[in-house]
Amino acid sequence: MISNARHKYTGGHRDHSAGRAPVRRMRIIAGGLLGLCGSLFSLYNSRPSRLASLSLALLLSSGATLCAAQGLPALDPERSAPPSLTDAATNPEFLPVAQAYPLAVEVIDAHRLRLIWQMPAGYYLYRHAFRFALQRRGEVLASAADYPPALTREDEYFGRVEVYYDRAEVALTAGGGVRDAELSVTSQGCADAGLCYPPRTQRFQIDAAGQVLEVAPRPAAAPVVS
Repeated sequence: MISNARHKYTGGHRDHSAGRAPVRRMRIIAGGLLGLCGSLFSLYNSRPSRLASLSLALLLSSGATLCAAQGLPALDPERSAPPSLTDAATNPEFLPVAQAYPLAVEVIDAHRLRLIWQMPAGYYLYRHAFRFALQRRGEVLASAADYPPALTREDEYFGRVEVYYDRAEVALTAGGGVRDAELSVTSQGCADAGLCYPPRTQRFQIDAAGQVLEVAPRPAAAPVVS
């Protein structure tokens, strides 16, 4: 705080001009901080796009202390923070990835599989993000995917893309057969409400009788302490 009180001084003349430049600089800095704080709160009160949400979160985090120091009101804790990749686990507005994109795998015949996703309203999958791999005892089996027609849209992250709402059904054909094999499926989707999920890989074991069992995700490797 800059005080305007006069200091009593005895014992000769005192030159006050030396202190004027620091005072001016302090006023300029204080004004800049107030301007930054006002901009941060204007951004916070507007609805950010998914692309800007991460940057806004960093601005809000770094600017909160400065704003508090200038006497501005604190952020309302009841407001939702800008969406992030962890919101699905903590924010009831977004479903966990397993509920947003449930996948069922069916054996059609000895050489074909059917993969079916059923999405709730407001959730979609990217066609370009699908990846399929079929292996039998370590040997990669050649396979081809047949996709249904998709909806074309402009995406904030990927530009012009094809997506699936509500349901996506993909037929996978393998000349070497699909039984007694392990299937790996990678997919990625987003929610219209403003959350984009990271790519997700699921693994399925298909036995000789054509029964399909999803394999639990492999645990992350423990960190190596040197």
